[in-house]
Amino acid sequence: MAPSDSEQQLLRLRLVEEHVALENRHDLDGIMTTFGAAARYDDEPWDTHYVGRDGVRAFYSDLLHAMPDLQIDVQRRHASEATVVLEVIIRGRHLGSWRGLPPTGRLIQFPLCGIY
Repeated sequence: MAPSDSEQQLLRLRLVEEHVALENRHDLDGIMTTFGAAARYDDEPWDTHYVGRDGVRAFYSDLLHAMPDLQIDVQRRHASEATVVLEVIIRGRHLGSWRGLPPTGRLIQFPLCGIY
């Protein structure tokens, strides 16, 4: 028997929460388990799209190298039948090259809205 809509919504929310927990643990292999075979990460502010498991893995590898103390603090969760939206604060020290910018050693902190 297929899960009900409310059960499906709960499963989706749990997967997103697991994904964020793995990001906060800097577990690249674990993060990748939360993506399906058709993995995709869209970074809309930069108009950059990482398609496929290798592309998504490269994005996270670069991010975790640039901010090895990355921390994602969830502020709000919104869940619907098809989507989970997280409002978060991203924090970390810029200790590695990121998007062509050499490391500054400075604290980075910014709000982000993640749509899953």
